[in-house]
Amino acid sequence: MNGARGRRGIRRIRRDGGFTLLELMVVVILIAILAVIAIPSMSAAKTERRVYQDAGSVMQLLRTARTRALARGAATVVSLTSNGTTDRGKFQIWEAVGLNPSGSGAPRWPVSSCRTPNWTLAASNTSVNFIEEVDLNLSDSTLGMQTQIRSFSVAAGVAKAAVYICYTPLGRALYSETAPQFAVATPMLDALEVRVGRCSGTTRLGLVRSVIVPPSGMARLAIADSSASGCP
Repeated sequence: MNGARGRRGIRRIRRDGGFTLLELMVVVILIAILAVIAIPSMSAAKTERRVYQDAGSVMQLLRTARTRALARGAATVVSLTSNGTTDRGKFQIWEAVGLNPSGSGAPRWPVSSCRTPNWTLAASNTSVNFIEEVDLNLSDSTLGMQTQIRSFSVAAGVAKAAVYICYTPLGRALYSETAPQFAVATPMLDALEVRVGRCSGTTRLGLVRSVIVPPSGMARLAIADSSASGCP
């Protein structure tokens, strides 16, 4: 008698502790609905993170150029180019060098002056040495990433196709837009802004990050003014 009652109790516990097929289907449907809702947000978050990473890479490249000039005693030039169509943004560091005093070739001797070297930025030029680059044309062309180079001042915020900044071993920054030549260049007087964002044609998508380069040359990262025109 007691044994039969005990078996009925076990069967009742097993029945009450399980799930019906209908309940499982409802749970699966709810999970699917939540996933569909979350996917666009996750995709947008991934893109925003990529914008932040690209802007951070540009900022770090500028800081590396300045630090390298201070540490090695060699003038360094940062080439910044972007035209909004065929060039999404290409940023390179070049260092001024001379012949090795020992006559043994590379590594070459650092040159401290921004004004005297031949800054023709090409591998064939023995007066400069290529250090590193951030090229959005290679890494993010399929994501619609775009950059715009402009003066930080809103009144002078016209996009620039090319800008060259030369860092001296004393921490100064010289500025040129015409070519990477600094014989008559002047120190940076206005902050430079490199805007990094995602675009579809001429339409800006999501947040834009800015790399601000003040006259001191020490780049920093910021959220861009979203009211500014253009893409990004």
